[in-house]
Amino acid sequence: MTDERTAVAAFLKKCNVYAEASIERKRERGELDDIAKWEAYIEFNQHALEEIANGTLDRWFEPNNEHQPPLVRLDVDVMEHVERSIWLNGILSPR
Repeated sequence: MTDERTAVAAFLKKCNVYAEASIERKRERGELDDIAKWEAYIEFNQHALEEIANGTLDRWFEPNNEHQPPLVRLDVDVMEHVERSIWLNGILSPR
C-alpha cells in the first residue's frame, strides 16, 4: 500500500508544480481568466495529498472485495505525462 500512496502523492505534487508554473506563465502573458481554475486544481490536489498523508484515503489503497475484478498493477514510470494525468485524474476526481 505504501508504494501506491507514494506514487499517487508524488504525481500530485508534480501536477501542482506544473500548475504553479502554468499560473506564473499566464500571469506573465496577462492571461488571467483561467488562473482561478488552476488554483482550484492545486487546492484539490493539496486536499488529496493531505488525505493520503493522514490516512483518510487508506481504503482507496486496500484490496477490494471479492466481487470486483482483480487489481492490475500499472507502471506509472513508463507512462507519458498526459496518459498518467488522465489515469490518476480518473482515480482521484470526485464522481
